[in-house]
Order: sequence, then C-alpha cells, then structure tokens
Amino acid sequence: MKAGGVRSPTTLRNRNLGHPGDTDSAILELLYQILDKVNRIEQRLSPRQNPDDEALLSRLLPAVCGKVGSSPFTAKEILQDPVLQSLCGGLSCRQLGKLFRRNTGVKVGALTLDSSELEANSRLWFLR
Repeated sequence: MKAGGVRSPTTLRNRNLGHPGDTDSAILELLYQILDKVNRIEQRLSPRQNPDDEALLSRLLPAVCGKVGSSPFTAKEILQDPVLQSLCGGLSCRQLGKLFRRNTGVKVGALTLDSSELEANSRLWFLR
C-alpha cells in the first residue's frame, strides 16, 4: 500500500485476479503471440529474391543505370537497346516486366528498382 492508504494499480490488479503476476504474464504471452503474427506477416510480404533473378539483375541494372540514369524507362525500351537486350537472356517484354515486378524494392548491389505510374499501358520503372 502506498502512503495515505492508496493501493497501487498493480496491487489492485493482482488482488483482483487472486494470483500475483497473472496480469503481467498474460500480457506478456499476448505480446509474444502478436509478435509471432507480425513476423509471419512480414515474411509473407518481404520480397523473395530468386538467385537467377539476382544474377540477371546484377548484370542488367548497372547497364540500365549507365544508359538511362535515374530517368523512368519501360521494359520495352530496355529490349529496344541491343546491348541491354543481350543482357536480358532472351526474355520477352512481358517476362522482363514480371522480373521487374517481382524485384521491385529489392536492392541489387547499390541499385534498387522501383516502379512509377502507368504510361500508355506500360509500367514506368526507375532506379535509385
């Protein structure tokens, strides 16, 4: 009991439950359950990089950066450049777009691929 006859909130909680520490252990258990759920959600949402994707992008993205810098580009524009096309390993425009989409936000070396709005039904990509 505190001075002046006022009980602390912890004492009241524990007295009401009948067992000291019940509230704390219940809250701690709930926090562990929440943390476990958050970790599982983060695992599902985090980008999973395929080793083949990483190898292709580690060759392609520096060349794209040298060609366009930080300007937006489309997958079609990449395939129209003979040098960049040769680095794409025979991918079609659609396959290249899917590769970019799978790896949006993933850091490859010093570069990260991001997307912007659609322009004429084509996704705009840029490097940062």
